[in-house]
Amino acid sequence: MSLVGTLLPNGAVGPVSGIPTSLRAAAQAGIGTVLIPAHPLLIVDDHNGRVLPEGLAESVGVTVRRVSSLAEASAVMRGEPVPAVTPAPELDPDLVDLVTIASEQIIEQMTAVLTSVPPAQRPEMVRSIRAARAALTAGRPFVAYATITLAQQEYEMDEAARATTSGRIGVVRRDLVRDVRQRRQLTVRSLRLYGSTPLRAVEQYPALADALTWATGTLGLLEPLDQAAAAARTRDQLAAVARQIARAAYRVSTYLPLQVEAAARIGSVPISDPAGIESLLGSYAHLLARAADSNRGSVPLRLRSQRDVWRQLGTAQTGQEATVVSLAAALSYYVASGDTSVAAESFAAQVATATQINNQISDTLTQLEFDPSYVVWGDEWGRTWAAGGRTDPVVRTTGVTYQWYATVQGQMLRGLASVSGRQ
Repeated sequence: MSLVGTLLPNGAVGPVSGIPTSLRAAAQAGIGTVLIPAHPLLIVDDHNGRVLPEGLAESVGVTVRRVSSLAEASAVMRGEPVPAVTPAPELDPDLVDLVTIASEQIIEQMTAVLTSVPPAQRPEMVRSIRAARAALTAGRPFVAYATITLAQQEYEMDEAARATTSGRIGVVRRDLVRDVRQRRQLTVRSLRLYGSTPLRAVEQYPALADALTWATGTLGLLEPLDQAAAAARTRDQLAAVARQIARAAYRVSTYLPLQVEAAARIGSVPISDPAGIESLLGSYAHLLARAADSNRGSVPLRLRSQRDVWRQLGTAQTGQEATVVSLAAALSYYVASGDTSVAAESFAAQVATATQINNQISDTLTQLEFDPSYVVWGDEWGRTWAAGGRTDPVVRTTGVTYQWYATVQGQMLRGLASVSGRQ
């Protein structure tokens, strides 16, 4: 018998590459059983494409057993009963209620403006409203919220673009430049306001930083928009800038408040060492920024803008507000720098990879007695956006990016476990 997999600090068996090679090596060595991580559904095999580990094992003459922890692996190897797995907790009911109410309110708003939607876009809006209602009925409020807010954002972006079709070009351009600068001031104020949100649980630190990426990411969007607005000379250019300003406004006015409120409602591990947590997350932020510095983003202007935001906000100050804002800026910079890291993967493979990792992190957080609600929300939100943006590569990328945000945030929670004595 042999084993393949990584070992996490809490004793969980984590993901690993090279399973096909390991299975063939085990067969050649005369090993009859190989223990593999419990999570992978499909593996990539150079000989047979994407296959089930059991199918590949059978073809080479070995047996595979899936294990999720060191204790389980030990029991299988000794021929003892496998210990029962602790079931995942229910999602925080307060978080579910919060997102359900927000979804219902936006569905009502979008239903009320249907008559003002241009006839060509109206059928798509109706489909989004129906899909969001169906998700609520099925008990999936996170999917409902992602579906209806995606539709509402597109509506507001279209409305902003239509507003540029009247008036003198010079006046419209001046108004857009003013709007960009006002939006930047409002975003900075929002960062300071929400960064000081009272926290009571360890999980809320990275969850709040994750929420604030809607603001730090928006700052990175507004800098090049300022230049684009000043340089716009045609109606089409003005409309494109207006759409992006509306996107930035929607992120800060709609997504950010709900994300912050949600971050403040999750969590199960009391804060025992705030200074230690802030020190750890501050170090993590600088590590992410160093990694981003060494990456090569596929959108240089966006990457350069996010780097500038990090340099402005990633200060050496201490305290909760400085820590979470700095970490949010580092997250935005890191994700912007990673655009080319998955370029070789198909879009479906990117979604599948992010989903698998988020599921693994949720399981790990449960074993560590952390509340995984926020990570689950990030995963469902991301998959919904990715699926809803089949015709829009920006939306598709945003969906996968949000799953990766949830992934990185989950990894931070694992790191915080050591600070709280939950190693």
